[in-house]
Amino acid sequence: MGALIRLFGGVEADVGDKPVELGHRRQRAVIAVLAVEVGRVVTADQLIDRVWGDSPPLRARDTLYGYLSRLRRALTAAAAEVEVVSRAGGYVLELDPDDVDLHRFRDLVGRARTAADAQASTLYDEALTLWQGEMFGTLTSPWLDAVRTATAAERVAAERDRTDVALRLGRTSSLVAVLPALVAAHPLDERLVGQYMLALYLSGRPAEALRQYQLLRERLSEELGVDPGEALRELYQRVLREEPAVAAPGEQPRQLPAPPPFLVGRHDELAHLTKISSAGGTRVCVVGGVGGVGKTWLALHWAHQNLAEFPDGQLYVNLHGHAPATEPVPAARALGGFLLALGVDPGSVPVDEAARAALFRSRVAGRRVLVVLDNARDTAQVEPLFPGTPECMVLVTSRSRLAGLRVGGARSVEVLPLGEEGSREVLAWHLGADRMAAEPRAVAGLVERCAGLPLALGIVAARSDLPLESLLRELRDTASPLSAWDTGELSANLAEVFSWSYDAVPDVARSVFRLLGLAPGPDIDVHAAAALTDLPVGAARAALRVLENARLVERCGPDRYRSHDLLRLFAADRALQLSVVERSAALARLVTWSTRAAHAAVDAVDPHRRRIPLTVGEARVAVPAFTTADDGMAWLVREHRVLVDTVASACEAGHAVAASELAQALGRYFLLHNHHQDWLWTHHLVLEHLGRDGDPLALAETHQDLAIAHILTGDHDGAAAEFERALQLRRRLGDRRGEVAVLGNLGSLDVIRGRYRDAIRHSESAAAGYADITDRRGQANAHNTLAIVRSRLGLPAEADARMALVLFQEIDDHIGMANSESTLASICRRNGDRDEAKARFEEAIRLCGLLGYRARESDCRAEFALLCAESGRDAEARAHAAEALAFITELGAPASDSGAYNDLGEAFLRLGEVETAAVRFRQSLDTATDPYQRARAHRGLAMSSTDSSETAHHLELADTLFARLGISPP
Repeated sequence: MGALIRLFGGVEADVGDKPVELGHRRQRAVIAVLAVEVGRVVTADQLIDRVWGDSPPLRARDTLYGYLSRLRRALTAAAAEVEVVSRAGGYVLELDPDDVDLHRFRDLVGRARTAADAQASTLYDEALTLWQGEMFGTLTSPWLDAVRTATAAERVAAERDRTDVALRLGRTSSLVAVLPALVAAHPLDERLVGQYMLALYLSGRPAEALRQYQLLRERLSEELGVDPGEALRELYQRVLREEPAVAAPGEQPRQLPAPPPFLVGRHDELAHLTKISSAGGTRVCVVGGVGGVGKTWLALHWAHQNLAEFPDGQLYVNLHGHAPATEPVPAARALGGFLLALGVDPGSVPVDEAARAALFRSRVAGRRVLVVLDNARDTAQVEPLFPGTPECMVLVTSRSRLAGLRVGGARSVEVLPLGEEGSREVLAWHLGADRMAAEPRAVAGLVERCAGLPLALGIVAARSDLPLESLLRELRDTASPLSAWDTGELSANLAEVFSWSYDAVPDVARSVFRLLGLAPGPDIDVHAAAALTDLPVGAARAALRVLENARLVERCGPDRYRSHDLLRLFAADRALQLSVVERSAALARLVTWSTRAAHAAVDAVDPHRRRIPLTVGEARVAVPAFTTADDGMAWLVREHRVLVDTVASACEAGHAVAASELAQALGRYFLLHNHHQDWLWTHHLVLEHLGRDGDPLALAETHQDLAIAHILTGDHDGAAAEFERALQLRRRLGDRRGEVAVLGNLGSLDVIRGRYRDAIRHSESAAAGYADITDRRGQANAHNTLAIVRSRLGLPAEADARMALVLFQEIDDHIGMANSESTLASICRRNGDRDEAKARFEEAIRLCGLLGYRARESDCRAEFALLCAESGRDAEARAHAAEALAFITELGAPASDSGAYNDLGEAFLRLGEVETAAVRFRQSLDTATDPYQRARAHRGLAMSSTDSSETAHHLELADTLFARLGISPP
């Protein structure tokens, strides 16, 4: 039983001869959106945006799901051969496009434009008969209104084209009858007036034809202050001379290639093009983007959608600016083709380029012509092809940025790679929904590998005779990064397409691009690029700008560049042209520079940290000068991912010691920003490549740093083992300073493990050792640890805390000061000195804010919330609790030995929010490995429970843990 969905005149559906009840306005808007996109997936977010615009209802998704459910039931009840189904993260209307009047209309018009006149007339009639009223009827939303406007323009273009056909077929009497009403409705439409003039003239009524011209000229002068365009003026002159063969104004050049079969997304880009076309002044637009991103498809799609705006013709030329084995088309040759298309006699076409350009401008002056200059190489190639009047519009597509055009007033539309959703839509169009649903994991992998390039997605689809999983393995496992993207045709070979841009840049830029194929990480700073390429910074910057202009790289920040994922593969492929020695030397230069820069940044953030002697040489390119802690931290945040990847690249290239020195610098940054997994991964990787018999100092530093990461992730046994290995290596090296540092670290670990006697022993040994070697920072850390453990045991602890703070203040160590202020604040709170506790917490929070020390700040704010609750300052307590939770959410979780959740739980108990308190205590049990914090959590749950048996259970567990620690329950 056939189904039909009508959008013209309202949104309706029929199955056979019976209408389907589609529901109220918003529900019909949902089916309208799906019908416009028939066969393509529309996500829930897109549906909500297109149906409601900026005013979605509360619980919009629930409302949408209800509409979809009712529409499914209505269609199912009608036994329709149409279904709304879930696909790939959204919904799709499964129906033959010809069963939607909009798509039937477009298909008929497309066929008419390539058919002989007699058949074209029939096709146009059939297409325009489908229009039964305004599209979507009275339904409205910003998206629906935009589609309504665009399709109305398509209808007008089809009507005008049908009239041209009728004129050529000699049907002037019927045209003379219907055109007056259309002219009255559109009195400033020059194409329409010209058609009416021609119909009158061919019907033997030249005086009336001339009168129509005079009326239009008067209207244009009064309302717009302009004269009719050249095409209409020429028709007027020919009618005035009563020439026997007068051509229809519609017989203008129509050089556009066929529209693309589909276009996914690009709504913003299309809207931008429309805005540019509506603007005054110069109407030149550069459609730019990397090779294979879909620039030409976008330009042609927009051009075909807007044919009615350019009734005097459309000119098109492929300039072959970036093409294989084809020289770029000279401007003179392109101009010659345009002039012939505009009716210039071949014998009258000038030889000189400048003369051709002048004649071209004269021929199109005052006419509304669209000029599409596809695949331009540079500004010089396209400037002679520009019309001289604003009535025309020029679309230029190019991989080059054509900065000269933008300086001259041209606008630009940047075509970016598709997102995941758009990529899936492209694959679905090629492969079909069933194939996509059958291999979802392979589809996800292919989408990731294609990185949003429609060309790459098309190549994948062209090879879909293979199982998708097999194709994905080939793309991942091939020895040459881009060999799997070769279909055997130059235009569908990704490496060849990229090479057209690569081959066009100078030698220095090509050399830089090859070396960028070795660069780890998603992007690169110009100074790092200079180190990698062994160029002065200025020369590296100049080469990167050349590559940017060729769209082989793109700027992603001041002096920072990146490449599209597939271009990075292409660069890696070109890097294989370098010798092993060249590749190793380049990477060594980058690792040296990165290591020196990272240590300089960490020195600015934490000038009192324990330093290691660096074995990497001096960098040939100067590292940044970090004058403040903020400068150093900002650089580390910006370079984080690149530096992590650099550690891996250095290891793989045989530079394990240098990798260890870079990882050691990153450890401090990882600590401050809770990047624990990066910390573990980089240090395990370094140890793997150093080997058991590697450089002993590098091994000692890496084991010691790794132990701290294990502490922060709750692996206390792993931390103890790493500290033991580090201690043995320190003693073997006779490294007294390093040995004392390990003892101090062991003291901190003992506190977390609840081994308080060991903690005191190790920390006292470390404090004495640090005093002997005059290391005040180490000494301060040891006293801070002693303060924490003695406070928990109920022993005098304030003196150690104050000693730690004084030592940190003497050396102006802000990180240490933040830690010791926090410790002292906690001790003062427990001792009942709330005023000093408040002042200490505020100072600790201030220091943490300056340092970006989120983990410590969350702990401080949590206990400060508890202090405020204890002091009756409920509003402050809630504010600090909210801040603490925000930091914990940002970081993912508090550190495993943190008391933050317990402090928050106790604060909420004080505030009378028992259920919230219980949630925090349970979170503490879920995250804490420190027995002291677990005991606190059990005691908190006992206090927040209303079940006597549960209370007794948690009290028993808490008392047992406190007893094992040697602590009297609070």
